[in-house]
Order: sequence, then structure tokens, then C-alpha cells
Amino acid sequence: MMRARFLAVLVPLVCASCGSGILGGVLLGNRGGGGGGSESQQPSITLDPAALPLIAVQFPTTYLPSVRVRVRNVAIDLLKQEPFVTVKVNEHDVAGGTGPAILLGDTLIFDQVVDYKVAALFADKPYRDFQVSFSVGIREPNDPTTKDDDVIITKNVAPPARLQFLRPPLITEPVEEKIFVSAAGTDRIQFAVKFLRADSRSDVDFFVVQRDFTVKSDKPDALRPVPLTGVDVTKKVNSTETTWLVSGVVPAARFPSRDFILLVDHQGGNALQTDRDWPAVPPPQVVYEPKIVRWTAGPTPTLGGSLAAIEGFALIPVKNDTGQIEYLFDAIDRITITRNGRSVDVAKEAIRRDLSGEQRLVFLMPPSPDGLPGKASIELALLLVDGTPVSSRVGAEETGSVRYGVPTPVLGPLTSLLPEEAVDVRSGWFFSDDLPGQDLALLTQVGEVAGLALMRRNGLGLFRTAGQPITTRVAGYEAGHAPFALLSGQTDGVGFDDLFVVGGAEPPSTSVGSHALLTATADLAEPFTLIRSTYEFRGINVDASAADFDEDGKMDAVVLPDGQAPAPSPDIWLSIADQPRRVDVTVPTGIGGRRVHANDFDGDGHADIAVAMDVAPFRVYVAFGDGRGGFNRSQIVSYADVKPVSRGLTGLVSYGDGPLTKYRHLCLLSSATVGPKQHPALVPILFNPASRKFIDASANDVLLLTDVEGVFTLGATMDLDANGVDELVVAIPRVTGFLPLTAFLLQRGKPLELEGFFGPDDGLEQVKGLRQVILERRSVGPNLVGLLVLHTEDIGGNKVPAVSVLPRTRNGLTPRNLRLDQSKIPEGVAIGNFDADAVQGDCATAQADGIRIHRAFAPALHEPKPSFVASNPVPGTLVSLPLLPTGDGICWLERDGRLAVRHPNATKIAYSSDLRSYLAGNRGAAVDDRSRVFVRNVDSDGLVDLCITLKVQHKDERFAVLYLPGKSVAAGELPFVLPKAGLLVDAEAAAFSVGNLLSHDAHDDPGIEMVYAVHDQFRFVWIDVLTNGVFESTAPLGVLAPVHVDPSVMSPVMADLDQDGTEDLAFLVPNARRVRVLFNRIRRIGPRSYQGALVSFLGPTLSYAGTALGLVAADMNGNTLPDLAVVGTVLRNKSNEGSVCLFRNLGRGSFGECYLFPSFNFGSEQKAFAVGDLDGNGMSDVILGRNVLLNR
Repeated sequence: MMRARFLAVLVPLVCASCGSGILGGVLLGNRGGGGGGSESQQPSITLDPAALPLIAVQFPTTYLPSVRVRVRNVAIDLLKQEPFVTVKVNEHDVAGGTGPAILLGDTLIFDQVVDYKVAALFADKPYRDFQVSFSVGIREPNDPTTKDDDVIITKNVAPPARLQFLRPPLITEPVEEKIFVSAAGTDRIQFAVKFLRADSRSDVDFFVVQRDFTVKSDKPDALRPVPLTGVDVTKKVNSTETTWLVSGVVPAARFPSRDFILLVDHQGGNALQTDRDWPAVPPPQVVYEPKIVRWTAGPTPTLGGSLAAIEGFALIPVKNDTGQIEYLFDAIDRITITRNGRSVDVAKEAIRRDLSGEQRLVFLMPPSPDGLPGKASIELALLLVDGTPVSSRVGAEETGSVRYGVPTPVLGPLTSLLPEEAVDVRSGWFFSDDLPGQDLALLTQVGEVAGLALMRRNGLGLFRTAGQPITTRVAGYEAGHAPFALLSGQTDGVGFDDLFVVGGAEPPSTSVGSHALLTATADLAEPFTLIRSTYEFRGINVDASAADFDEDGKMDAVVLPDGQAPAPSPDIWLSIADQPRRVDVTVPTGIGGRRVHANDFDGDGHADIAVAMDVAPFRVYVAFGDGRGGFNRSQIVSYADVKPVSRGLTGLVSYGDGPLTKYRHLCLLSSATVGPKQHPALVPILFNPASRKFIDASANDVLLLTDVEGVFTLGATMDLDANGVDELVVAIPRVTGFLPLTAFLLQRGKPLELEGFFGPDDGLEQVKGLRQVILERRSVGPNLVGLLVLHTEDIGGNKVPAVSVLPRTRNGLTPRNLRLDQSKIPEGVAIGNFDADAVQGDCATAQADGIRIHRAFAPALHEPKPSFVASNPVPGTLVSLPLLPTGDGICWLERDGRLAVRHPNATKIAYSSDLRSYLAGNRGAAVDDRSRVFVRNVDSDGLVDLCITLKVQHKDERFAVLYLPGKSVAAGELPFVLPKAGLLVDAEAAAFSVGNLLSHDAHDDPGIEMVYAVHDQFRFVWIDVLTNGVFESTAPLGVLAPVHVDPSVMSPVMADLDQDGTEDLAFLVPNARRVRVLFNRIRRIGPRSYQGALVSFLGPTLSYAGTALGLVAADMNGNTLPDLAVVGTVLRNKSNEGSVCLFRNLGRGSFGECYLFPSFNFGSEQKAFAVGDLDGNGMSDVILGRNVLLNR
């Protein structure tokens, strides 16, 4: 608040006529100089006004409360003295002169200014009356002989007047000193005020005093008053007090700043937030915060790196000390992007200062906070010059939020392509422990240095690269040198899983190598960070395993040096993360190690280790743990009598032979030479629970695969059929029929080779790793797990590193190439939750003999045997019906003209009457395949409605367009109302679709439009929901006149493609192999009154290759925008294969060029397809024929 100064100024008298400070002549009371005039009148004082505000401030200059004093009937004798006026209370001067007095006729006029310092002493009183008197100073000379100064005596020469000071208005709400408002000028503020004297809006001024940054800060006009708009003054009276509510919309601001608000009562002056200690108390302050309107960018990959911008108001603080505006980019505290509880900040150096201003802030996007596509929130936080923090945020579900997408999505089986070649893979909770399934960590080899990459779960059994791969280099030596193994688990007992990189060989520069410990950071810029690399080793390591040897709840590691090394005994590392210490396990002389395995073999609850050698004398050393990090007994087991076994031990595993068995047997993955050929062999070493020891291997228990040449590549145990008993999966190359994965039942005795676990389409080349992975963590029942296979994949003739997942079901492992279990190619496909359970993604297919429903028991995984509904359907009319919040029904047209509906999880089918009765004739002909059923909720009543185009197999019979509103019924009844009549359209009509082109209001103007093609025109049908009438739209709605298009258009779709809130129209032009888009520029201006038209998309031509089966608008890259996808076939390798061409939605009505999904198990025979998110990763999947193609 501006503070007044006390002005103690004597008032010299100035003659208005002579302009001099000396008065001459006779002025009053003795006119004409002393000659016989009338008797003079007594001087009097008048005040204007007699009441004034106690405090009042105006801008740009300070206005101090003042009163005009008029003294009438001033005698000439008085003016010979030295007159001045004082305003006194309790003998304290509270006012002083501000300028010379003016004499007009018989009146002396001058102004007085109030001194706040004295007036403030009385601020606690509602009213103050001050006495105003007119005094003169009379000079009385002293005795000349004394030479003393003359004495001036002050005398009042007029009765005093009374001046009243008014109590200022008091703001009682809000009580905060700072009011934060948006710089967009959209926020309304309201004050509750007492002691207001205003009778109406015109008696009040309400404005913000803003800093004008276009003016140098020391200039007088650097501050400017800007009035609030929409000011409203409401008087509230109750039994105890009267309160005024004063509100208004704060004006916009160009820059973020801290300003103040003035509420001025024309009578009472400025409103205060307190009537104590004024005027030192400042007025209410308003802090202008930035306002993000929208985030704009092209395709933003999950790995970041693309250019983006936020647009809005007051996005950057500024200052003006030199006459030029200076942007304070360093005052940008942070730009934070948040998704699923994870946040990442835009790097300060990523902000493009050369492209940014107060309305647009440009920067390079960071990676998706959780590594996955989809919407994210964005927040801009600033620090004003005075240190006040301000911010603006757009939530993930708000308009203008951040959208991440996958730049190169892949459709196909449960196979994920890797960023580079990996030597090992581990699953774990590396980034988030609240996901339904685990992520993957890849161990790569960069030269002789370990590299790590994170693969985020992106759907059931699907993974995508997240963040940037890192290497474990440290100063002095290279941690994880020549890495060969990766161990995962919690080494600190809390948080995410950690990684232990096992080094394999001596570094070339020193004699000491080291393993390395890394932890997950939940930061995609660096998903893993090196914590420790002081786990030294000497020699060459060949194998490693993990267990909790000291039972402290943390992972320990055991590393085995090569058996030919000087010190072949294994190293056990305890307390890996805290204070790592190495425990030596002394292996008897003559037993060199090749494989090591840790588990609880004897069932006592303590971790044990087994070390196997693959040279004579062919022994296994077992050390039994004591639970404290040591070992209390050991045993040497021999398999020397197993003939013929040669060097080539590729694996050592343990297994239980029953669901309740606590102890575990061992199995060696070895090989044998028979003649000139080498064959793989399995050597069981059985545990005897009675003696609590292992039994020497018996030749009778060895399984020698004489029909296979070569050796086992690697193997892993896993309960493949969820019966509580482990099986063994091994990778072995076969001479014929390249099926490298084989399963064996491990039992008490000779292993048994199993058939049926791996079909011919699961051929996996160059298998390098086998692990178990949790695909879906469940609160009830066992987790959904799968076999994770590290291998190479043939993509277009190129060998690409990949991981595939084979989910485990009750019937064994599901093939990674997902197909619907049916022999016939579907002619109609629909996706929904048809059994109303917790798992989405059921699938219904239609063929000539009936409907099949494939139930999903897990996301994207369907039961092997579908349920069957015998009928005579028109396959292309099969659609999903969202009848319940928890489940979907299906409906279709029968050849006999009836509409069939199956409620969720019901067995009874509800049928309508024969809809062919709405046709003009030929009502006995079978329903034609060109008939279609469309599902919409037209009137927003929570019930789905149907639009049906019905055609019979007679070329001259016209289509009947029918609208069937939904109704609430019990299961087994028809949930639609049959219309009284329909609309007949051209018999040659084609390419039907429905949508809301006219932006109907669901309550005031419910309706829907249907489009269809006839020759070279698109024509429109208007459906009036209020009357259930179906009309040609050209009559009531001229904005939908026929649109000329290319002949033979097909597959029109309606969707909001440019995010303006209205549905647009896209369709195929097969003759030109392109997609055409008509953007909707029709706007509703009143009840059934519209203006505008459909406007052609003027961007690049959306061309595609091959033959189109149909067009869909769906989110295919996870950024929540509707893309356009052409599903069809292309010619590859002299045969037609399925294809999907994606035109990515770039936002605001633009699309990218065709991105052809890599051919990945698309199949060659397609008649129908459906699109929907089967696995819940936010990206639309495709069922193409029988092939289930998952998108990631």
C-alpha cells in the first residue's frame, strides 16, 4: 500500500489578481479603506467534504485524502498578520497546508492534507471527528531596549468546524495475503467486505495494479491499473451484521508476476484486509500463475527425443531493468511429465530458448516416465523474481495433455524384438512393483564390458525397449568384464529387484576383474545405476547361481571359476549390497567345476550348492547349507559309471518329483559319443530322503537321445502344466524339422520326452536363454507364468534378436503364435467380454454354420475349445453389444430376416420378428451379405441402439434403413424396440456407416446420421430419435447434401480425427489405393439449424499398397489418438499375406505416411477382421482371420 507523508507546510497568502505574496488595499470588513462602511461579519469556516475516507490510494499517482477549507468574511486586519489553518485533535496536528492560499472576493481558500501517522491512532474507532480551526499569528514587539525577538501569538478568529473521517471497508474473506490466479484471465475472485458504503456497482472500483513489463521498472508508468470485468456487488444482511460480496473476473496477464488488488469504495475509500497497523499493511496481493492450454507435438516416441511445445499464457518470467524485456529461463524451476505415478523432468538444456516465448515453450521431450505409451500429465513450475513459486498443470485425462506413442509398433505373436544382441535375460520388478507382470533386464556385451537394457512390459507377454542401455564401466577397471551371466533379486531386501552382473575373464590391463551390482532407478534416462564393483575375482568364471545363504531376506550369489583355473572352488558373495564379503567353499582336490547350482536339495529350508565337473572322474560336489552363510556337511556324488558320457556338460538343474515334495533331485545336461556322432543325454542324480544324501547316478536312469545329433544348448526346469511337478525344457538342434525346444518329464528314474508342448509354428532359431517370467500377478490362485525364450527371429530374411513368451495354461504351454481354435476361416469377427468375467478380450466369430465364442482366460489368451451357437447367420453382421457395465452381448442377422441377440454369459438366444417386413417386396428372399448392423448409443440413456441396413438377395430390392432404440429387458429377451417404419434407399447402395455428423445434443436434439455410397456420390440419412423417424437428410438438413466421391468407395468410418469434438468421415478409394478424409466443419447454431460443410483433407495423399479388406479408426500406437489403419493383403514372396497399413494421427487433422506393419504371422487367408485392445496395453490389437495379432 502506498503510504502518505505528513506535510507540515505553512500557507503563504497569494492574491489571485496580482499574483504576489503581498496583499495591498482593503479586502474585507473595511471596504474603501477606513471610511464609514457597514459592520464587518464574523469569519466562518466551511469544509468540502465534511467527511472523507481515512485512506485512499489511486494509480498511477498517489492520492492523499484532503479537504478544501473555505474561510469567509476575512477581515483586512487579519490578513496583515500571518494566518494559517491547522487541523488538531488532542493538540496533535494531523494536517498541513499543501500550497498557497487563494483569496477570491471575501473568501480565503486552501486545501489541507491528512497526516496518516496521527489519524492511525484512531483507527480502532468507527468514526473520528476532528476539529478544524482558523488561526492567525499576531506579532507583538518586545521592548526595544532589550533587543529581544518579537513574539507571535496564535489566535483562533473563527468558530471551529467539524471534519469526519470514515472507517475504511474491511475485507473479511479471503484471509490469505496472496490470491493465486491464472494468467489466462478466466478466474473470478470474490471478497466478503464489511463497512462498505456503496449502494450499487457504480459506487465501487475494482482493479488489479499490474506491472507493465514493456516499461522500464523505474519509470512512473511501470504500474498500471487494469479493471476487473463482470464486477458484481451483492448486499447480505442478517441479524448481527451486514456484508457485501464483491466479485469480478481478474484480467489476463502477459507474464507471471505478483501484483495487488484495489477495491475502492467511492465514499469509504480503499478496502483493507485488516484495520490494524495500517497503512503499513499491504493491499491484497494477486499472483499470476502460468496457464498451460495445450501440449503440442507430432508423434512423441516413448523413448523421447522429439520436439514438443506447451502453449498458453505467461509461461516464462521476465524482467525489464534496461528498457528491454528479458526472459528469465533460469527461473523455470522444472517441466515435469507424470504417468502412472512416475515422473520425469525436462532437462534444462533441452529447452529451446531460441524458439520459446511467454505463449509457447519449446523443448525436447524426455522419455515416457514409465516407458509405456499413453496419456501423461505435464506441469510447469516457475520461480518469480521475489522467489514466489507458481505453476500450471494439465492432467493426463484433460484436454491438451501429453501423449506418448510407439513410433514403430509391431503386430504379431508373443515375440518382442530386442534393441541389440543379448547374452542373458532376467525377469523382475525392475521399474514398478505394482504392474501385473514383470519387466526384463537384458545383459549385452559391449566389447568386453557389460551392457544393460530395460524392456518394459507392454501387454501380456510383450515387451518394449525403455530408456537407454548403459554399460558398467568404472574408473580403474571394467566392472562385469567379459560378462556371461545375470542374476536378479533384492540385495537390500526392499524396493525393486537388483542386478548382479557376473564377469567371466581377466581384464587385459590388470590381473583383477570384478563383478558389478546395479540397482533399478525407476528413471528411464538411466534405468540402472552402478552401486558397487568391488567383487573381485581371479581367473575365468563359467557359471553362477543365486540364493539366500545367510537367510537375511537378501539375494546372495555363488560364482564358479573354470575347473582348469588355479582356484576352482566357488566364491559365495554375502551381503552384496551392504558390506560384501566372500565366503570360500573348499572343493576337494581333483574336482574342477563346470556347472554350479543353488537350491534347497535336502528340504531343511537352507540353501545348498552343487558343483559338477565334466571331465574324469565325473563327480558332483554338494555342500549343504546351515542357514548362516556357511555349510555344515558335504557329499561327493559320482556319475563316472554312466557310459558313454563325454565332456560337454551344458547344464545342471534341480527338480521335485511331486507337488508336495520338499527335497529336490539333480539332473545333468550332458552328451555322449556313439561312434562318430555326438548325442545329447540327461543324467538324473536322485536324492534319498531317508539318508538325506544323493545316490550315485545309474546308467539305467540316463536318457540318451540317439535320434538327435549335437549337444544341449541349455535347459531350465519349470512346471509346464501347472500340476505341481517340474518339467525340463531344453534347447537342442534337430537335423530335420527345426524344433529346438523339447520338454521332458523329470521323474524318479529315466526322464520321459513329452510331446505336444511345442508345435511346428513355435520353431525358435538359435535359442540362447530359457527363463521363467511372471506374466500376471494374481491375488487369488497361482500367478500366470510363462517360459521366456531368448533367441533370434527371421524378419524379412534378417536375423533379429528377440524374446518370446510361451504362457502356461492348464493344458500346457500356449504357442507364441496365437490362433483361434477353429478349422474354418471366420467371415465375421467381434471382440468383447462375452462371459461377463474379469478378463476382457473374448472373441466371437461367425461362419455359415453358426457362431463360435472364444473365451479369454487371460488377456489375449483364449480357451482351446470355443462354445458354439448353431444358427444360419449373415456373418458380416456380427457385432458386440455393450449391454452391461461388466459384460457384452453379441447380435447378428439371420438369413431368415430375424435379429438374434445373445446376452452376456447366456445360453438362450433372443430373436426378433422377421425384419424383411420393412422391405417393399421380395420378403421371402434370403438376407444378403451386404446387410450390416451398427451399434451406437444415440440418446445417451445408457442403452445401446441399433442401426440396420437390410438387403435381400434380389438385385432390384432396395435397402431398408432401420433404427431400433434400446430398452431395458431381462436376459433372454430382445433389448430393442422395433420401428414402425424404415427408409428405403437405392438397391445399389454400398459402403454404409453411421455417426454423429451434426453434433446432436443427446437431450435437446438426439439424432444420428448414416452415410452410404451410390455410384459416385455419398448420400446421407438422418435419423430423428425423438420420433424414431428415418429421413433422407437432404430435405431437413441442407448441410448434408450429396458429396461427390470416386466410384466404388468402400469402408467409410466416422470418428473425431482432428480432436475438435465432432466426428469426421474417412473412407477407402480402392481404385486409387488411397484413403480420403472429409473433415466435419458443420456446426449447430440452433435447434435443427446448422451451417458449414464437410471439407476435404488437403494433406499428403494417404496411399497404401495391396488389396484392402477394410478401414478402421483406432489407436494403433498408444498415444490415444484415432489412427487410420487399412487391413488387407499384400504380395510377398509370390503369395498374398495379411497386411496392416497404419496412417498415424499426428494431431490436429494431419496424418503420416503409410507405416506397413512388419509381416509377423499375419497369415494368408483372411475374410474378416476385428480391432480392439485384447491385452490392456492401450494399443489396439487385430484379429485377422484366425490369427490373433498383438500390438506393442
